[in-house]
Amino acid sequence: MKAIVRFFAYLVVATMPGLSILGQPSPPATGAVEITRVIPGLDPAVAKNLADGASGLAAQRLGGNAADATGLRLLQFAKALDSKNKNVLYLEALRGFNREINAASVPVKVTVPQYVAYLLSLAQKMEASYLQILYFNVIELLDPTQRLVIIEKHRAKENGLVTDFDGVIRRLANSFPTPPPRPKPLLAANTAKRLADGATKLAEEQFNGEGRASKAGLTLLEFAIAIDPSNDNALFLRALLLGNHTLQPLAIEFSKDQYFAYLKEVVAETTNDTVKLLLHHLALLKNQGDPTALVALQKAKVEGKDIVFQSLIDSLNRQTYANSPGSTVGPFNPSDTGGSTGGVKPTLDERLRNAKLKDTLISRKWTLNNLKTKEDWFFEFRLVGAATEAKGTCRGRRGNNLHSWKLWEIRNSILIIDGYVRFEFDDRRRQWVQSGGRTDMFLR
Repeated sequence: MKAIVRFFAYLVVATMPGLSILGQPSPPATGAVEITRVIPGLDPAVAKNLADGASGLAAQRLGGNAADATGLRLLQFAKALDSKNKNVLYLEALRGFNREINAASVPVKVTVPQYVAYLLSLAQKMEASYLQILYFNVIELLDPTQRLVIIEKHRAKENGLVTDFDGVIRRLANSFPTPPPRPKPLLAANTAKRLADGATKLAEEQFNGEGRASKAGLTLLEFAIAIDPSNDNALFLRALLLGNHTLQPLAIEFSKDQYFAYLKEVVAETTNDTVKLLLHHLALLKNQGDPTALVALQKAKVEGKDIVFQSLIDSLNRQTYANSPGSTVGPFNPSDTGGSTGGVKPTLDERLRNAKLKDTLISRKWTLNNLKTKEDWFFEFRLVGAATEAKGTCRGRRGNNLHSWKLWEIRNSILIIDGYVRFEFDDRRRQWVQSGGRTDMFLR
């Protein structure tokens, strides 16, 4: 009987007068909108507006399936912004009492495109913050193809920031690290952009023709980001690859003949030897027998210079970051990047392989078979920090006992646990075996 009384009390609370229309200015709030925590940059009227819209969309989805993941995320978002919102309380009451949700019972009617557009308009006006990342998460939830969201979430991950839905909500009231200045290219901005855009377009063609693991495509994309570190087209393509998104067409005006002719112009004008040698490497992609490029590379080799493409990319990165005071390769994880001097990071090819192995590791639970002690331990591996860094925590159990292993990371396709235990993934047997020829234990 008490439960029924409580339920009808919620129904009374849920009677709502007029609600603001998303995409239009909200009227002044008639009373203070209660928010569980003070969220920097969040106006109470905007919080109510967003919570109303998210509740309306959540009701539409949960009405058809009470366990709909997107609907539950939308309700979680609404509650995080305005925990006393009548729509939120009403939906939570229905869920708490295991009642069917009727979408018509929440009077806020907004379409997904309208809501996405509203969130984008808010996010684009904001300074970097956890609230902005949360907006990006909701946009991605409703429209996974949004270019701006993919780029900005990728930037945040590269900087070592937490970007997952739950992690961001927990940090909404936290102060946000000051974003580092973006590095400036060594060449003139328009030259660097033109070189990077062309290389990115060529990389896209390679990925479309040979697949996401195309060596030529990865090489071109590495060059594009090294020559113009803030190039949105290059960052977008890299984010699509590392985030395992569907590749999207790049809107870049491009003529292959004009691009390679432009490379020769830059070679003639630039005084930077590293850039010259990299451009000669690119020229060989069009014509493997290009005499000018071959002679220049051979001459540099005779002079004792390192002409290996990846070494030149690393050199260009070091020069770029040294020339941009305050810029770092990974501002919130300096130990991973070598600090502001721009330490050498794994190549894009290595990162893609590490990311694939990371997905395999965290996708299920594993059993550690220790042949020496004849013990079996049951392990779970969790990701911590940026998804592209492939590292996290682990916990192993055997009855009531906990294993001593705590941390893991994947480097150069090797799973390293607590800094000393190393495993390689055996693709044929679908299990992790010890590297270096040891056979004491394996994860299956």
